[in-house]
Amino acid sequence: MSDENEIPQVTMANTKKEMMAAYQAIKQQLKAKEKDRLDAEKARKEMEKKAAAATAEAQKSQDPIRRLSDLRSNISRELTGLAERFEQELDAYQQIRSAVEAKQEELDTIYGVETAASDLAALIESQHAKKEEFEREMTA
Repeated sequence: MSDENEIPQVTMANTKKEMMAAYQAIKQQLKAKEKDRLDAEKARKEMEKKAAAATAEAQKSQDPIRRLSDLRSNISRELTGLAERFEQELDAYQQIRSAVEAKQEELDTIYGVETAASDLAALIESQHAKKEEFEREMTA
């Protein structure tokens, strides 16, 4: 038990006093490890605090007027990009609308042709009927 990291060996042959000493030694080792872990955790948190403070200090030292100007230019750039995208979408909409109107005109023309064809067929059928009636009257 001379080395702190050495785990004492306990057997059935050990006395109660030796077992208690081994228990205390292991307990001390665990406390030391826990303390080391907590110290490392504290050091990490301290480093995070220092980094946050340094970042805040760097932000504070920058000229607020320049930061506002940068922010304004960034917003302006974003708005310009959005306006360009809007115009592109508007152009695409206009093209689609024109294509739909052209197809509608084509459908109207086809419908007109079909209507005229059915009217013509009805007139031809009527003319045939009148012709047959006339021929029957002539033969009679």
